[in-house]
Amino acid sequence: MAKKSIDFTVDSYKGKAFAERLSSLFEERGTVPRLHKELGIAASTMWKWAKGETEPARDHLIAISEALDVNFAWLALGEGPMRGHSSTKRNTIVPGGSLDASLIEEAVEFVREIEQERRLILANHNFAKAVMAYYGYVLECREKDEKVDKIAMKHAMKAAM
Repeated sequence: MAKKSIDFTVDSYKGKAFAERLSSLFEERGTVPRLHKELGIAASTMWKWAKGETEPARDHLIAISEALDVNFAWLALGEGPMRGHSSTKRNTIVPGGSLDASLIEEAVEFVREIEQERRLILANHNFAKAVMAYYGYVLECREKDEKVDKIAMKHAMKAAM
């Protein structure tokens, strides 16, 4: 029995194509000029994605979904709601509490060190997210009376960049 070749793409199966979703976001928000600078991606590349000529890598999909505050699964696959993803909401690190200035400074230094090691400069929103992630991690360790594992945190952040 001969094997059948099935031409299958997630977009064709899931309804509205990725390129159409991305294109509609760009048109709705007029975001390519701002976004390409913020993410360090050529505007021509982003327009190729919106036209369906090429597809972005996973890291670019993540960056776009975060920058435009849309659900990653909706953007990539057409699944779920456009908004309302389960990511941590902004400004919720210390609900009802105060910020620890020395810990913020430590977090900023930590992220800058990773930038230097990776020889990259994060976009402001990504830098802020990395600082918030470190800050939140240290607070959680303090609450649980656990040791802060900076090496593990550094590896996790490097893998995410």
